[in-house]
Amino acid sequence: MAVLIDDQLWNGEVGDTLRNTLAAPFLGLPQEEPVLTLNQYPAKLLEGFTSNSRNIIIVKREDKSQFCIIVTGKQ
Repeated sequence: MAVLIDDQLWNGEVGDTLRNTLAAPFLGLPQEEPVLTLNQYPAKLLEGFTSNSRNIIIVKREDKSQFCIIVTGKQ
């Protein structure tokens, strides 16, 4: 999963929370593996090769808290 987030947020509490939640060990496997493999990219790379990923999480600092899901792609 591609995570578009500035380095400052990724290396802080926000990034820790994302990694602890989304890349936590998958329980029940004989060896330790994460639920998801996360690849972090700076938010400025939204245009370009990362937009071809199937799953993208965009995290950015805003004045208000919000969460939205945008589904796009070829059918």
